[in-house]
Amino acid sequence: KLLMKNCKNYLIFRISWLYSKFNNNFLKSIIKNLIKNQKTKVVSNLYGTPTSCLFISNFFKENLIRMINYNDKQRIFHLTDGKKISKYHFAKLIAKHLNLDNLIVKNEYRHISLAKRPKNTSLKSKFLKKKFIFQNIDWRKNLKDTINSL
Repeated sequence: KLLMKNCKNYLIFRISWLYSKFNNNFLKSIIKNLIKNQKTKVVSNLYGTPTSCLFISNFFKENLIRMINYNDKQRIFHLTDGKKISKYHFAKLIAKHLNLDNLIVKNEYRHISLAKRPKNTSLKSKFLKKKFIFQNIDWRKNLKDTINSL
């Protein structure tokens, strides 16, 4: 909101459930538990669109000049390579790559925090696909490539 209020030109890219081989993120937390052979409870009623840093870096590499030349510089885009999925099913896919999917246990989310969190933070990149080069690589391939790079 601050950017939109104070800048004449901006392109904002919203991202959901960012993961990579770097820093702390859901993917690395799940793998850390799996390596310890720990059963891990994961909520099944929170949804989002996992988005890999590999995808994001490739997207910006392919589109940087188009962004500079883009006419409407007051725009928000949703940038994701994923499909809507529950945290539980995402964790199961991560574990399946390591042949440890039996360690992922379904759990229901119960709102106990003072901060309200939406149950669905999934994004669709439909508009973005019309304006920029968007390689339709299956997001599961990006997940597999990220896991293999750890």
